[in-house]
Amino acid sequence: MWAFLGAKKNHTMNAVSATATRIDQTNVMLHLPLDECLRYDNVGASTHIPAALHAWRKCMPWATRVISVGHIDAHVNTHASEHCMNRGIMTTLITGATGGLGRELALLFANDDHDLLLTARHADQLAELQAKLIKQFHVHVTSVVLDLSDTEAAEKLFRYAQEKGIVIDTLVNCAGFGDWADFMHEDRRKLNAMMQVNMVTLAKLMRLFGEDMVGRHGGRILNIASVAATIPGPYMAAYYASKAFVRSLSVAVAREVRGTGVTVTCICPGSISTGFEKAAAMQGHNFFTMVRPSTPKAIAQFAYRKMQLGRALGYAGAFAKGVAFATRLAPEYLNALCAGFMNGGDPSATTSSENPQK
Repeated sequence: MWAFLGAKKNHTMNAVSATATRIDQTNVMLHLPLDECLRYDNVGASTHIPAALHAWRKCMPWATRVISVGHIDAHVNTHASEHCMNRGIMTTLITGATGGLGRELALLFANDDHDLLLTARHADQLAELQAKLIKQFHVHVTSVVLDLSDTEAAEKLFRYAQEKGIVIDTLVNCAGFGDWADFMHEDRRKLNAMMQVNMVTLAKLMRLFGEDMVGRHGGRILNIASVAATIPGPYMAAYYASKAFVRSLSVAVAREVRGTGVTVTCICPGSISTGFEKAAAMQGHNFFTMVRPSTPKAIAQFAYRKMQLGRALGYAGAFAKGVAFATRLAPEYLNALCAGFMNGGDPSATTSSENPQK
């Protein structure tokens, strides 16, 4: 009997070694159209690892691919066993993963042994985050460099996950950006991109992955909005409106999916020290200079806790809670006046005063 068990053990170890050898042979760079890449069975077959060997993932090598997604070059770093994620392990998709908040959320999910599908625009930052998660938590990580302002970004990401057999248990919509500008003079391309990322792609991802979650009778969706969702915001009008859209959609869908095993949580933080104001080109006195920003780690922990509890809506931080309460009592014109002041006022006036023409 002991001889039999020993032989069986040796056979299993040989199988693992053989699998690892085949995986090592797939460390290649592929430059393929998306559809062709998704049908590339040589990589898929050689990297398939049975669920029984899932525990060996700590020592499995990695494969790196570069694929063309439509008109976007998407750099995809994938763990060798991406095709066969064990259903005993939860998988989380995080957009905007390289931002301060997205990064902290990725660390929290990885700490709870979630496999991860991460997407952002910056390949170097994604690679750095991926390496950190692998080294620290030994989880499966797939990173996709993708511009979510592309009108087909949500469909491409969903199709990629389907073709790779990656089942998303938790969707975290963290990507988003703002622009400090007078609406009538705002750059139209930047405006279109902001509406696409903040609203359209977010809603599409909710719809695509959410339907699968409802069909499986389980899943979580976490949307990051802002306290800006509670008021009209002059000089950042489209950004404030986009966050109001996220909050309204999230709370409504949370009600619709009650009893399905799926929860939708929307978090509305105040200012966060993530570099948002720099990206939005904000100058002078504004939210970020008048109020001490929260740390990404604190907001991530708050959001994670609310999501785990299945809460539909949460205001993170004393400032956000105060604003949410006060705006219910004040008339809208006063809310808009205060928001315009907190946003730094008219950008053209600020720019001209700081850079007077000679």
